[in-house]
Amino acid sequence: MHIRSIHRESHGTYGSPRVARALRGRGIVTNRKRVARLMQQEGLQGVPRRRFRGSTAQADLTHPVAENLLPREFSTEAPNEAWVADIMYLPTLPGWACLAVLIDLFSRKVVGWAIDDVIDTRLYLRALERAVAARSPEVGLIHHSDRGCQYTSSAYQAALKLQGAVPSNNTERLHSSKGYRAPVDHERNFYENAANPTT
Repeated sequence: MHIRSIHRESHGTYGSPRVARALRGRGIVTNRKRVARLMQQEGLQGVPRRRFRGSTAQADLTHPVAENLLPREFSTEAPNEAWVADIMYLPTLPGWACLAVLIDLFSRKVVGWAIDDVIDTRLYLRALERAVAARSPEVGLIHHSDRGCQYTSSAYQAALKLQGAVPSNNTERLHSSKGYRAPVDHERNFYENAANPTT
């Protein structure tokens, strides 16, 4: 009864390891092998997660890299002076999705975004088009990003030029300086250390 309920609550994605973990979380003592046998008897099986095979886009050395116009200065005096572009991967039930975002440095507001299961220049261009349509920035907007091939591509650079935006690229990978931790973990660590300073 509990196994079928947990399997249904997971939308049929949980296999025996997760169902066993969920049962233990509900205070029911069991092991994975017993759960696997009972699930097999009931004709229940999980859906294996698609392994994430994407990676961040590497810089294309044939494309020019812009100067870093925001060396560690991530604040502005007004909206639409500088936007920061980035990509993130989101786990979904069918698999990984790629989210391209543009954030205004003044307010940290997401001004443009696009999502797809394919990471290519068109995804980045859709996010840029949304941002431009929503904000109508003036000529001289700084567009800051990493040196990924989508951002340095001819098509993306032409779109920036058409809008009068000035490209700016990171010249170092700041993620490695954070110990390769996720941003949430890095911030949590900061606040924990601030709350419990060592003397």
